[in-house]
Amino acid sequence: MGRITNWMKTVWEQSMFHRAMLVAPPVALLLLAAFWTVGSRSAVQYYTAKVEKGDISQVVQATGTINAVTTVQVGSQVSGTIARLFADFNTQVTKDQVISQIDPAIFRAQLLQAEADLENARANVTGLLAQIETQRAELLAQKANVDKAQAQLTDARLNLQRTKDLFDQGIVAAALRDTAQSNYDGALASLHVAQAQYEQSEARLKSTIAQLDQAKAQVEQRKAAAELAHVNLDHTTIRAPIDGTVIARNVDVGQTVAASLQAPTLFVIAQDLTKMQVYAKTDESDVGKIKVGATAQFREPGAHERDHNPKRRHLRHHHRL
Repeated sequence: MGRITNWMKTVWEQSMFHRAMLVAPPVALLLLAAFWTVGSRSAVQYYTAKVEKGDISQVVQATGTINAVTTVQVGSQVSGTIARLFADFNTQVTKDQVISQIDPAIFRAQLLQAEADLENARANVTGLLAQIETQRAELLAQKANVDKAQAQLTDARLNLQRTKDLFDQGIVAAALRDTAQSNYDGALASLHVAQAQYEQSEARLKSTIAQLDQAKAQVEQRKAAAELAHVNLDHTTIRAPIDGTVIARNVDVGQTVAASLQAPTLFVIAQDLTKMQVYAKTDESDVGKIKVGATAQFREPGAHERDHNPKRRHLRHHHRL
């Protein structure tokens, strides 16, 4: 290889003629190859067709999911353990049919406790009503005592006045005057005592009436608590909200469901499986090509692929970052 390179350098340096002789063979080979390639090409062919008028179709392809037109997620408003299941996948159910039962023991006990508290509150109201009637009778008796003490005071005042007149005339002794004065003072004190007892009885009656109002409010509160406990107990029985077919079951017997934050989904019921719709997501560049009511075609994958030709019902805009 080195000898060939040295020989080519020697020939190249001799003269222009030798250089041309050195380059001529490769150039001749290239020209021959080009001529051979151009000569082997076939003749250009032209095709003609009749001009026709027609529609231009624009097709938007998308992948989606097929769902029932109306589906309802059946949840639980209370927390507890699934005791029984009365429905499974593909079960035909009717509205208000029992499809599941949560263990009601705790909620039944809560209802009994709430009902007992309600009865206790009602008994408290009844006792306060009886106490009010008794205090009203006592108030009437105290009023009678005040009237009696007032009459005794009036009699003692008249007796004291007569005794003083007789004493001034020298008819009676000073001891009788002092006794009349003492009787008057005693009657006045008895009147004050009777009035104080009357006011005390009146205050007790007003206090009991206020307690009665509070007890009635507690009755309403206990009634609301009992109603809530009754509703929670009813919610342990899960019923189907619509007629349809169970297409999903998310719980098993013995599983605990927690409804503290949000209602857990126990079943999914499709109302009518003969009426289905396809949810498909399209690219933003194809949105302008889609119109409500336009003809659509979709194919369901599987062993027996079939084509369907529904109508577009809705076009929903959704912005997502």
